[in-house]
Amino acid sequence: MHRGARLCLEEQSASSALSDAEFSVKKIAAQLGGSRCVVAAYLRDPDHYNIRNTQGRPRKLSDHQQREIWRKVSNSTNSVSGIQAELSLSVSRTTIWRTIKRSENIERGVMRRVTRLTDAHKHRRLEFARTNMGTNWAKWSVY
Repeated sequence: MHRGARLCLEEQSASSALSDAEFSVKKIAAQLGGSRCVVAAYLRDPDHYNIRNTQGRPRKLSDHQQREIWRKVSNSTNSVSGIQAELSLSVSRTTIWRTIKRSENIERGVMRRVTRLTDAHKHRRLEFARTNMGTNWAKWSVY
């Protein structure tokens, strides 16, 4: 449903003055060229006119806590559970995950798997170390 035109500051002061002069809402609306409902809503509570209440459930995390999470997450390999434990937050992992997703600067991704060192790899590394223990590396150094 569409909202009607709201009263500007001049119209608000004019409707207050006309109301003090004991004009009816209908006459005030006719003189201002607005609807009776708009004038009545203003006269009912002039201090809170045209101020909308915040909608929805309040956030579990404060702005400070959000920034703290973002600071910990940036350039970190910690999991969401690890961040939750590290910051000792009393919110769920999902809430922390949503907070991370809300940041435009942080891009989280799945870490790539790295192959494990097999016994053959370990043997070849030891063999390389043994054969090169006596090498004079100074002659290969640029500095």
